[in-house]
Amino acid sequence: MHIDIGTSCSIPTAPVMQYTSSISPYKSVNYTFTAVYTGTAVLEFGFRTNGANKYGYLDDVSIVNRNASNSEMLINGNFESGSLNGWQVICNSTCPSTSGTISNSGCRSSTYCYIDECKNGIEFLQQGFSITAGYTYTLSFWVTLTNNKDLYISIK
Repeated sequence: MHIDIGTSCSIPTAPVMQYTSSISPYKSVNYTFTAVYTGTAVLEFGFRTNGANKYGYLDDVSIVNRNASNSEMLINGNFESGSLNGWQVICNSTCPSTSGTISNSGCRSSTYCYIDECKNGIEFLQQGFSITAGYTYTLSFWVTLTNNKDLYISIK
């Protein structure tokens, strides 16, 4: 689902989680929330860095609807299609070199993962998903960050 939410290409002001130091090895992250409206929400991972040799790896991203037999809400959350199918990379024009892409090395499990290679900028990986007011959802993912790359996670 392609959603244009008008991201300003700047550090989010109210992320649900953020990491501003290295994470190694991979860390499992979980976040449970209850939807306050019915419609489309956007999961967004914002990667920011100042300098070279800073990478962020993301693997096995999932949002499950706890009220609907743990139904998966995301498309290609494990990146195993070998593409960004279901995902959208935005603001990568702020990255003067390589932006985020799918990788087959450095992954936590299986074959593919997302790697953010943005240097001296910020870019976002996002995906829209349906939510129902009052329903509970759990976001889970694995992440590793090198050399103090920043990561901001938002659900909008």
